[in-house]
Amino acid sequence: MALAGTGLDVVERTGSQDRLAPLHVQTWASQSQADEFQDMMNEVVPLLTNYIRQNDDPDELTLQEVDPNALSKLMDFSIPQTGCDIKEIAESIKLILQYSVRTAKSLFVDKLYYGSEPVGQIAELLTAVTNTNVHVYQTAPVFTVMEKELVTTFGAMYGYKNNDGIFCPGGSYSNLISAHLAREKYFPKARLDGWAAEDSPVMFASAQCHYSIRRAAGLLGVGWNNLIEVPANRDGSMDPKALDVLMAKAKAAGQKPFYVCSMAGSTVMGGFDDFQAVAEVCKKHDVWMHIDACWGGSAILSNTHSSLLEGACDADSIAWNPHKGMGIPLQCSLLLVKEHGILEKACTSKAQYLFHSDLTGTAPYMLGEKTLQCGRKNDATKLWLSLKYHGVQGYGDKQDQAFKRARFLADCVKESDKLQLVADPVSLNVNFWYVPEELRGQPVKPAENANVFSRLGKLTSQIYNTYRARGKLLMDYAPLPDHNLPSFFRCIVANPKLSEDDLRFIVKEVESVGDAIVAKEEVKGQQADS
Repeated sequence: MALAGTGLDVVERTGSQDRLAPLHVQTWASQSQADEFQDMMNEVVPLLTNYIRQNDDPDELTLQEVDPNALSKLMDFSIPQTGCDIKEIAESIKLILQYSVRTAKSLFVDKLYYGSEPVGQIAELLTAVTNTNVHVYQTAPVFTVMEKELVTTFGAMYGYKNNDGIFCPGGSYSNLISAHLAREKYFPKARLDGWAAEDSPVMFASAQCHYSIRRAAGLLGVGWNNLIEVPANRDGSMDPKALDVLMAKAKAAGQKPFYVCSMAGSTVMGGFDDFQAVAEVCKKHDVWMHIDACWGGSAILSNTHSSLLEGACDADSIAWNPHKGMGIPLQCSLLLVKEHGILEKACTSKAQYLFHSDLTGTAPYMLGEKTLQCGRKNDATKLWLSLKYHGVQGYGDKQDQAFKRARFLADCVKESDKLQLVADPVSLNVNFWYVPEELRGQPVKPAENANVFSRLGKLTSQIYNTYRARGKLLMDYAPLPDHNLPSFFRCIVANPKLSEDDLRFIVKEVESVGDAIVAKEEVKGQQADS
């Protein structure tokens, strides 16, 4: 094949054989990126549009259950030595879409997020096309100013004044940096000299905190064994009085408390702490108060439930993931900090080759000085464009609807004689068991009966595996170890597409699958007895 305007054939050498090079190799020298982009979009956009449309088809499955070995045979995951043409790329994309979980389906209630919305998808594409590093103003003038505006706007929503903040690569990183800032404040020498023998640092977090807090303790050199777990209630809220007692006990033992992680939307139960009470304890003992609001922080937008975050303004830092409660594409995570300047103080290394102080007016936009990262993806644009499109009020309405749907599901569970709530939901986590007939009508107290624990936990797993294999519903399960509770279903009611009919289906699906499993067990038992 001849390259346009050259009269030359493009031939690729492959050992002893020659073959025509794939389309992109044939054309890269003569085809503009704009034309190549358009060619790819012409192939790919119809595939993506059809995929998105199918998400609204009630007959379309949420997932196709395929084990890793089978998937490796259905798709070619190997990396070739030579490339392929656009048509082959399109075929690969078809397979990716076919075997990926449809997180935008209304019956994907499995995790603390749901499928992204079109405006966010376009913002993600914009981010890839502009492809810049958001570390200095010189390379990202629009995106650094945009990020600072969002930090100020949401800081004010949480009650901060003149606050600081930074977008982070996920909530776990945000939580890590919050502990890093606390170390900077209370043990400033540790950053330069490491820990001294007499420091004896100790951190505190709810017994139901996210696992990232324990990892942060390990990474900072505090140690997992020096993260003290504070008792939490069954609804997921931490006990402030127990926190006070444990801090006093640690200080009496010669340890130095410096950090407390409070929760706004605990991972399993969706619980919210009493932030004013926790803040009083933190102030009394002079420690850094952080709120992990990665999951529940979007409630600040709600017209009816923003009071769940009352007192959050007393925290020294707040981590929030808009990708969890707003349908912003993964990942979009924001760390807000009350004290302006401590982020840069704790993170800067004054890299002179990158951060130039003689550029007038740009110092506040050198965002790379406020993070441990150098390479920083532009995550702010997804949130900014989405807010431009829907407005704060639009997202507030979506939050209100989600809370109503969660209440509706909880009421459906209460009305069922086969299901039992683990606790009345505080937010968007609705947790419940399928209870076999012999255990119905009595409180679930597994600590008093090991057989109850085993029975409920096993049934939950069996029911989950059955409806997952069917492919329509994807809903996770979890135990609550600090209360010695066996695994239960954890339904996350966040997707605006989730209807009352969907929620009724979830209840009926769990009931019918549970009934079938129990009936099968009874038949087996009768056969064994005969």
